Amino acid sequence: DQINVFDRGITARHNYDKFTEKSILFVSRINATAKHEIIKKLKIKGSQNTKTLKIISDTWVYLFGEGGKKSIHPVRLIKATTKADGTLLAFTTNLKDMTATEITEIYKSRWDIEVFFKFIKQHLNFSHLLNRTENGIKVVMYVTMTLAVLLFAYKKMNKLQGYKIPKRKF
Repeated sequence: DQINVFDRGITARHNYDKFTEKSILFVSRINATAKHEIIKKLKIKGSQNTKTLKIISDTWVYLFGEGGKKSIHPVRLIKATTKADGTLLAFTTNLKDMTATEITEIYKSRWDIEVFFKFIKQHLNFSHLLNRTENGIKVVMYVTMTLAVLLFAYKKMNKLQGYKIPKRKF
């Protein structure tokens, strides 16, 4: 029951086929101009918008990869424009039972995770994992998050700005 969310780092179309064959659910961004063949257009029910996006299409498609090779399994292609400047974005997924808005919100939640990791890398010197087991990673993450909460509280209680000085004083 987990959904894998990734950025445009996985672009080979055969990877989407492998995920679908193994029943691995995913949401990703894709180049908005990616070559595809539309199989079925889905209705956009009501106002399928988010705070930042306007959904313009929701379709099931076959994607084309290198050399014009068509994917084996269809994927859902959702296109949206940003409300701020009209930039066209495209999302791809193999999720069937969610609205286009829900899928774009799942992708957006990925960004919060990126911001968190940037924070712990830059301000808490979390540069690499000390352990590769699931339990080891959880322990390091819990300790790091506890430190982040304590540092934030210390910073707020002492009305300090930034993180460099509060981290030294803490």
